[in-house]
Amino acid sequence: MLCGGFGGAGAVGSGWFLLMMGIKLLIFVAIIVLGIKLFNKYTDNSRGALKILDEKFAKGEINEDDYIARKNVLLKK
Repeated sequence: MLCGGFGGAGAVGSGWFLLMMGIKLLIFVAIIVLGIKLFNKYTDNSRGALKILDEKFAKGEINEDDYIARKNVLLKK
């Protein structure tokens, strides 16, 4: 019973343990990054811009043609 009964490699399993742990960590980080990117892509960030545009139109700072054109641009994002 050499090396405390763990075979010839000791407690680390000849490096495979560390390799597998590293791979699992990379997969976990990739899932987190993908989740963040998907969240940012599908959240509607243009609502603030639409609100500002509505306020400008209500105040008379822009005419109806400008309002419609700008609103279409914002909704296409």
